[in-house]
Amino acid sequence: MTSDPLLDSFQNPKPTDRGRILWIWNGTLDRGHLLRQLRQFHAMGFPGAIIRAGSRLRTAYLGTEWFEAVSACADEAGRLGLKLWLADEERGPSGAAGGLATAEPAHARKFLRLKIAVAGFKWPQRSTFVSAWAARVDGLAFSECTPLEYDAAPLADGRSVLLFTTGTCKAETIHNGHPPLDLLSREATAHFLTVTHERYRKHALTRLGASIDGFFTDTPSPGTIMAAVDGVADADWTVPWTPGMWDEFHAAWGYDLREHLPELFLFPEGRRFSRVKLNFAATIQRLLENHWLRPLREWCEACGMSLVGQLPGGGSVPELSAACPSIMRTAEFFDVPAFSGADFPALKQIASVARQMGGRCVLDLTPPEPQTGEMETLALRGVSCAFPGLEPASREGTAKRDFARRLDRAAADAAARLHLLLGSGERVCDVAIIYPIETAWAQFHPGWVVSTEVRALDRNVRAITNWLTESQVDFDFLDEGVLARRASVLHGRLGLGPAKYRAVIVPAAATIRSTTIELLRQVTVTGGTVVFVGDPPPHVDGRPSSAAIALATDTTHIAPSRADLLRAVAPDSPPMTLESETGQNELLCQVRRAGERWIVALMNTSTTERHERVSVLLDSAGVLEEWHCDSGCATPIAADDGGSSLRWQAAFDPLQLRIFVASPAPSPARVPATEPDAIEQDDLTLCPIESAEWQVDREPWQPACDLISLDRSLRADSRLAQRDAVEVQPWTRAESFGSTMRVKRLNLRFHFRLEAVPDAPLDLVIESPGGWRLALNGSALHIPNTPEWHGDPSQHRVPLPAERLRPGVNELTALVPFIDETDLEPIALLGRFTVVEGAAGPTLHPH
Repeated sequence: MTSDPLLDSFQNPKPTDRGRILWIWNGTLDRGHLLRQLRQFHAMGFPGAIIRAGSRLRTAYLGTEWFEAVSACADEAGRLGLKLWLADEERGPSGAAGGLATAEPAHARKFLRLKIAVAGFKWPQRSTFVSAWAARVDGLAFSECTPLEYDAAPLADGRSVLLFTTGTCKAETIHNGHPPLDLLSREATAHFLTVTHERYRKHALTRLGASIDGFFTDTPSPGTIMAAVDGVADADWTVPWTPGMWDEFHAAWGYDLREHLPELFLFPEGRRFSRVKLNFAATIQRLLENHWLRPLREWCEACGMSLVGQLPGGGSVPELSAACPSIMRTAEFFDVPAFSGADFPALKQIASVARQMGGRCVLDLTPPEPQTGEMETLALRGVSCAFPGLEPASREGTAKRDFARRLDRAAADAAARLHLLLGSGERVCDVAIIYPIETAWAQFHPGWVVSTEVRALDRNVRAITNWLTESQVDFDFLDEGVLARRASVLHGRLGLGPAKYRAVIVPAAATIRSTTIELLRQVTVTGGTVVFVGDPPPHVDGRPSSAAIALATDTTHIAPSRADLLRAVAPDSPPMTLESETGQNELLCQVRRAGERWIVALMNTSTTERHERVSVLLDSAGVLEEWHCDSGCATPIAADDGGSSLRWQAAFDPLQLRIFVASPAPSPARVPATEPDAIEQDDLTLCPIESAEWQVDREPWQPACDLISLDRSLRADSRLAQRDAVEVQPWTRAESFGSTMRVKRLNLRFHFRLEAVPDAPLDLVIESPGGWRLALNGSALHIPNTPEWHGDPSQHRVPLPAERLRPGVNELTALVPFIDETDLEPIALLGRFTVVEGAAGPTLHPH
């Protein structure tokens, strides 16, 4: 240990420096096994876990046994000093509670649909009818629009009929055969909280706010705005809706949305910009905040818990706003926001809000096997904590393929060190870009996500972000709704929480808020920098106005250009400058000030090119070192000391990240930690047998086939659902192994070779063999009622009697009742032997 807390934590990461385990509960829950896993997490130095149900859960979700398991794990976590988060949904997105919260149609997600009809159409049911209009339609433009009464006579003037109806989203397998929840309805959210949170309060009351310190909610979305989704036919012609929509809209904007429904979907007289669309998207976001996010946050605060959650992702500006109108305003409600994926604008928005709200942690929910360099890239772009692994309670069925990553202490240490350094002190970031989300809102229409006009908005934003990133200029995004509530201006700096911006960039947009114009005017008159890139917005608050154009004239207004933009926002004396003989566009950078230290993280993002001579100039004196995340060591780096600056050169291999630290004094040698890895090991060998000859009922025997492919084929022939991550969970199914529904008699023949009959025990390992009948070399095998298991509770060990084994080829047969619940997975032999490959296949040589 040293007197330097940052160095101590870097050399030997503490549990608080690591991410929690995303702990997937699959199969039939075994409390003894869960507690063993929890103790293993503790022994490996992790701070806790997130409990989440998986696709293969057999124990009833939110049933008595589920809560008993949660309570037992919470008690053990408290004893060990660990913390647990609870996922509020069995899979995702949140709201349906595995179907338990949306069994009643009143709580299911709703939508508003436009159908354009011609003469001879059939009127919809009166209960779903909202309004009808006669209009002349040309593509998406309309004119000569007049209202129609329900059941009016057919038109004779050649105009089309615009039919507006409401509907309920269909059932989805991801919600166990139920629809998603209406996140725009406070009553639906209250019902969800009753089904989930209140039941946790009842069963785990004393643990909430203690060993259970957070709820995790997944990708809250009210439904997509005119974009394809599951559960809605013709989704490009639908928008989210809830019974309270009309009153909410009228209260917010002073007019009746029902009188402007044609403009909500189409272009009046061909005009693409619409204040009605802008107001509608703002209403959706407001309903999401007030009727879903705020009740969840208030419930968590009342119990002393954090609200944690994954934000919806996407690529382009319209893709982001189609799923959730504003992810930045949504991220405001989370104590700890999470991100999954690699899309830069989405991550940057979440990381920006986290910083503006006080430097909250941004979790990485990247899939189990990220690509090389992905974790480092995400860390430099804003992720401040990575999940060290995805650990299922059981690897039964598809779970063994869905969640393949095993816990790796060395990788977890490296990730902890990386995120510790990139979360220390304060980022050198004083440039901000107004994200033009409201311009996208004002232009949505059927097919808008892929439309040329709206994607041009996205290209403009990405051009600016690319120019800054490739020039090593860090920046944050700004959301106008957040600005209106929280921003202030002092001495030429736009302040948003702890973040202070000396330069604000306004991309080309169609509309801007009057509150934003006033803030930007204050920045300018007090000495700050405002840069308009491209055409200034011709609308203010959705209405035609020249105010933004006038402000652009009084500040800096440039055409889209990398050189002009960098000149406009460049500081007089940057703390770090960079030059590379091979160009620096591929170098990603983050600079931080942590007390008397400067931290410079540089990464070559190229997958093929090496940067040989990169020259770095840092406005700092002291000792320069490179801190190595993989080992925890700090090594000296030769640098030219200019008295108040350091200059050095470095080379970067493809996808290499290097972190340089300038400190007042050199670091002492590392003293390694001695905690055990805690991975359970044994000296047994496992030999999989993945293929078998097979026969269905009394049909002819078929050649050997691998069992996974056979399972898919039999399911297709029997019209059974395939096993995947969105399948209906086993706990909801009525079928059992004693059922006569859709049963096939499946016979399997496995073969394995023995060099000699072993003296030590030889076991068959078979997954969930309930209802199976086994025989070895013609003699029946007994399957224990309470078997031992190997590696996973679903992997049952069946002893193979030595007297029934023989040298050479052995035959194992299985009679399997194949129904919806059946999981065909490879079997295996377990014992003390060596596997030798040969022309006739592998042979087991006993030790």
